[in-house]
Amino acid sequence: MIYKLKMIGCKPFSINNAYYKRTFTHTKAFRAWRETIFKELKKDYNQIVFEKARAYIKYLEDQGKTVAVKLHIRSYIESSYFWTLKKTISKRSMDLSNTEKGLIDIICNSSVNMNYNLLNLDYDDKNIVDMGSSKRPSKEWKILVNFEIAGAIKGENNELIMEF
Repeated sequence: MIYKLKMIGCKPFSINNAYYKRTFTHTKAFRAWRETIFKELKKDYNQIVFEKARAYIKYLEDQGKTVAVKLHIRSYIESSYFWTLKKTISKRSMDLSNTEKGLIDIICNSSVNMNYNLLNLDYDDKNIVDMGSSKRPSKEWKILVNFEIAGAIKGENNELIMEF
């Protein structure tokens, strides 16, 4: 089953700007971005997605299966930030890989969300075995996250076999 999260009005945020260099604490800008993401994830639609996903994870674990997650993040970037005046992709549209880690931690790590009474997957992100991301120009900022949860087994030749 594919689970879909929606964060309307949310900009992607680069992990490069998430920490103060000397103290390795979160920057004010990162904390503000995280608050915006929390508000969106707290909406009923997203909380229902997390409830269903967590129930399926529990079901797989109760059957003694290892859980594996496929994840795709799509960032929709306001067109004026996506394109330059020369109609090339702007640096302001950000490196995709830099936008993934902060969002993954919020989606997967329950300790990140403890003070916000926010459901998430509450599952170690080491179990993400397949991941992709993309960015597109748009009229509005938004982030969509699709993920699929499967039982995983070790195949005869050491390969990962995912059972959906």
